[in-house]
Amino acid sequence: MIFFLISSAAFSQENDNAAILKIIFTKYYKTEKVIAKGRLQLLNFYCKKAPNNEEVLEVISQSDLLKKNAAEIKKEIIVGIDEDWSVAYNLLFDNQNQYLKSKVNACLSFEEFKTVSDREGLNNQRLLIINKPIYFDNNNFA
Repeated sequence: MIFFLISSAAFSQENDNAAILKIIFTKYYKTEKVIAKGRLQLLNFYCKKAPNNEEVLEVISQSDLLKKNAAEIKKEIIVGIDEDWSVAYNLLFDNQNQYLKSKVNACLSFEEFKTVSDREGLNNQRLLIINKPIYFDNNNFA
């Protein structure tokens, strides 16, 4: 589980989510080749937000900043969420970051990923899953 500490100014939460996606995509898709005809894309993006769970508590125990905001963070642990990244994803790639978009491909559901993976018949496909961000300290950190 990875926590990114991001200062937020007067941006909406969707802008913050798009900024988080940009940071994560830039890091994890950095070594991916640009998608071109006939080239297999090995790393896919899971469009649903994975729910936060008790693993967050373990991460909190290892950080002084998170310990100070533990009560606020624990309120954000919602196991049964049904949200996706599509708004932030579209906001990130709407007329900007086109080079990065050429590496990321599209949001996939698990069923779509399974279809792509089964079609290739190889065990080299990867699915990048990102948890629902937890904003705390008056939305100064995520």
